[in-house]
Amino acid sequence: MIRAKPIRAVCILLLGVVVGAPLARAADPPWLARGRKGMVASDSRHASKAGLEILRAGGNAIDAAVAVSFALAVTRPYSTGLGGGGFLIARFANGCVVVQDFRETAPAAATPDMYRVKQYLSADQPPPSRYGHTAVAVPGLVAGRSQILTRFGTLPLQKVVKRAIDLAQMGFPVDDNYVENARDALGTYEKYPQLSSTGRYVWETHLRSGRPRSSGDLLVQPGLARLLTAIAEGGADVFYKGPVAEAIDREMRLHGGLITKEDLAAYKVRERKAIRSTYRGYEVIGMPAPSSGGTAIGEALNVLDVVRFSALAKRDRGMAAHYQIEALKHAFADRARWMGDSDFVKVPVDVLTSAAYARQLARLIEPDAVRDVDTYGATDWSDLRFDQATEDSGTSHFCVVDRWGNVVSSTETINTEFGSLVAIDEW
Repeated sequence: MIRAKPIRAVCILLLGVVVGAPLARAADPPWLARGRKGMVASDSRHASKAGLEILRAGGNAIDAAVAVSFALAVTRPYSTGLGGGGFLIARFANGCVVVQDFRETAPAAATPDMYRVKQYLSADQPPPSRYGHTAVAVPGLVAGRSQILTRFGTLPLQKVVKRAIDLAQMGFPVDDNYVENARDALGTYEKYPQLSSTGRYVWETHLRSGRPRSSGDLLVQPGLARLLTAIAEGGADVFYKGPVAEAIDREMRLHGGLITKEDLAAYKVRERKAIRSTYRGYEVIGMPAPSSGGTAIGEALNVLDVVRFSALAKRDRGMAAHYQIEALKHAFADRARWMGDSDFVKVPVDVLTSAAYARQLARLIEPDAVRDVDTYGATDWSDLRFDQATEDSGTSHFCVVDRWGNVVSSTETINTEFGSLVAIDEW
């Protein structure tokens, strides 16, 4: 990595901020941390500390990001894990930007109408697109983290995964967030009792067969520790071409899943081109499709630029909040209508992030009213219906900044709470 003059970076998250060389200020709220030599922000204190340990050991932001990710797989199993995938943006101190797409992919045997089969429409059966073996996609997280570490990291995989292994082997006290998600998952098992068989690992390990933990109780995951150890020692090939791939293949064949060892061996991490926009003189670097974040944020910020949001906020904070919400509603409506996997569909990113389109949307915002829900964003909504959005519990985000000014921002997911609830048993 190039050691250059540090750049300014901001990481905003609700929990788990850990810094090096703190600058204490009595007036700071408890969720704000400051530092000069590095910062790790995640939604798990244990994962943030794992990243900070790597920074203190001389690792760069990439090393620390990989450590955080594997630790999250242990401490936030309802949000992320080795069976998931995600996105990463690295902005290096020399100005170079790398964008990595390691989202899950559909197995080769998947079909467009596979979830419409009548046998799946019974009300007492769990939705096959959410729970069970047919809901599982080819994981990308292990490949993504291994590849980025090999290309830009400075420490070996064994070192950056060690803290995650220790957390799984020795355990850690769960927090209120874990307890809340476990109890939500228990409701799913109560609704679909058959999941206690097909989703046995989560049922036994995280829900303790119907007796979920309380805050402060210890969670030990020896099987996950063994799996992490195998990956640390053998690299991504263990997961995609070795014994883990074979175990996944057997599990899928046994329970009607679609993933094969050939699917796993064929998985490829994709490098994409960042979405770049500007706001009040700052360059905003965003994730492109299939992520919607970069496009949606660029669109919303363009609208706020048109309405001179900064000046508006100084005059009337309430009105500024109204305009901000309306801009985001337009962006989210366009996300629902236009976003998709750019490998398969055309996503009109240039139009959605253009200044001309922002001016068009800004004219639609009324200072003293909100619009009908189906009139936000693009104007042709004849084929779209809006329903109440479901909660998304299966996602985690973190940010790392090192002493040299390298920055990593990454989002990873297992789609929904505890993912498909499926796990392999061999480990």
